[in-house]
Amino acid sequence: MTQPDEVARARTWHHRLIDPEAAEGAEYFQITGDERADELRSRLAEMFRARPALDRVTLRLGSAHVIGVATRSRVLADPGTAAEPLPLGGADHASLPGLSQQYLVIRFACTTPGCGSADLRSFYDARDIPRCGIASHGELAVQR
Repeated sequence: MTQPDEVARARTWHHRLIDPEAAEGAEYFQITGDERADELRSRLAEMFRARPALDRVTLRLGSAHVIGVATRSRVLADPGTAAEPLPLGGADHASLPGLSQQYLVIRFACTTPGCGSADLRSFYDARDIPRCGIASHGELAVQR
């Protein structure tokens, strides 16, 4: 007899194959409670490739427990990676309060008397020194 927790576990393990929008298919596909998602995907993909007219099947655990509906498009879609990519800086999943103590702002200013042109950078690269907006003034100098 299949227990409710086995049904919930099967739904969790195979959620990527289940299309919540799809209506139940006329055909049932028997699954086991301990079947891995990649094994089930392979079995379903083989069946869908062998039967081009079939577009969905109802997954059933045991004799009476419907897990969901697997569609051709979901099964044959690229399964992706083990985890979704994180946004830049998201690997730590948190940030500390306050300003970073690791970076200093570097101020560049024009050396021509009376010119107030300046630029702020978080890095210094000798190959990319900022220039004054007035072409004849040239490169900006680092202010200490």
